Amino acid sequence: MWLRNYQPHVIKHFLVMKLSNLTLLIIFLLPFISLSQERIVINTVVSKGHKPFSRGYAPVYDYDKKLAQDSLKRQLKSYKIYTYHFQIEQFRYYKYKSGLLETTNFLNFVKEYDVDTTRLINSEVNESIDILVGISSNNDILLYIDSNNNNEFEENERYLHKTNNIDSIPSITVKYDYYNGIEIKSAKAKIKYELTITDSTKFVNSLKEALYIYIANDQHRTGFFAVDTLNYIIKISNIFAGVNYKLDRSRADIITNELESNVFSDLKLANRLIDTFYLSNKKYVIDKVSLTADTIILLRIGEATRHFGYNPGTYLYDFDKVKSGRNSEYYLIDFWGTWCAPCIKLIPDLVNLSKTYSKNNLSIISVGYESLKDSLKYREFIDRYEMNWQHILEFRDKPNISYLSYKLNVELYPTLFLVDKNGLIIFRASYPEHIVILKEKLHNLLLTKP
Repeated sequence: MWLRNYQPHVIKHFLVMKLSNLTLLIIFLLPFISLSQERIVINTVVSKGHKPFSRGYAPVYDYDKKLAQDSLKRQLKSYKIYTYHFQIEQFRYYKYKSGLLETTNFLNFVKEYDVDTTRLINSEVNESIDILVGISSNNDILLYIDSNNNNEFEENERYLHKTNNIDSIPSITVKYDYYNGIEIKSAKAKIKYELTITDSTKFVNSLKEALYIYIANDQHRTGFFAVDTLNYIIKISNIFAGVNYKLDRSRADIITNELESNVFSDLKLANRLIDTFYLSNKKYVIDKVSLTADTIILLRIGEATRHFGYNPGTYLYDFDKVKSGRNSEYYLIDFWGTWCAPCIKLIPDLVNLSKTYSKNNLSIISVGYESLKDSLKYREFIDRYEMNWQHILEFRDKPNISYLSYKLNVELYPTLFLVDKNGLIIFRASYPEHIVILKEKLHNLLLTKP
């Protein structure tokens, strides 16, 4: 949608990249500088708003904090204070070093999130902000964010919560500190909040049981660079609003794609990191990202004539292995699971497609994503629903980078791909309602041929 802000003759294509918790987008512009570099250093600046990226939501923590200001306390029938961490690894590291966090707990955290403890400091860093949610005498929901991070709520702006539409909620600028591996520095961030009442009968007296609150990022970073005679804008977003931009998250990789203006933007998926991406028919990887992404370094690793990825306009990796000797004009790849209700609801449509088109025209390949213990249940589903086509089984409890779901960055179920006989991705969708668009595409491709 954001493409409408640019003139059609300016944009040729853009690339989107997702780093697990980190997302990167590159917009391909008209040429205006000639450069050829093995390594490209890009400096970035903060840009307002989360777009063109999806809005990420980060959890807050309840440490059972008590409100110190008596005057504000008297105005509220009930309240809760929540804490949002911009650098949770620094917070937990200090707690661990202070003996307030069990060793096993901390080491599990380090392993799960690949935390580099050499870049943390054994000192308390004011890296978090507090959020006060209270119920007034009129049963209004009031929210205070300690935006200047001085443990005082009354001097901050009060927000009367009236809507669950996050786009209608104002962006709030907050201050925090972080440790960059060398020194403690101060920073500002633009955030939004999302607050959902889960039980209106309880929220007046028991906020903890009656609401969820999340923090959302409302900014990203932008930089400019050139490859040969082509100029680019690079946009990067740490979706979950924390301070750390990291390359080495688990599932960090990058695959490039060409996005054309006639393809639905909501059928696109932001790319990940570590895999190769393509600029000016050259292959690059992101070599380094600084802690706060104010500097990004791209490394050229070779030449490229074909762009591989998982969005329309790119080619599928290892396509010959996927189609397993079948020769069809088109291939429909369906990612599903027996645990996924929308996937099961979609099966009759797939059965109907398999009967409508001959195998010479359309081959269906279903990729099941199951727990090891559900292998038998998976095979029973295939028989029960008469899914008489090729099947591939991948295990949720045995993750593997060779899995097709990993290579195609499948995060939502069901997800459908329509691929031509050369491996070119024509269509990708992750919502059941997009089956209508898929049927129309197949009709135009196969039934309207002369």
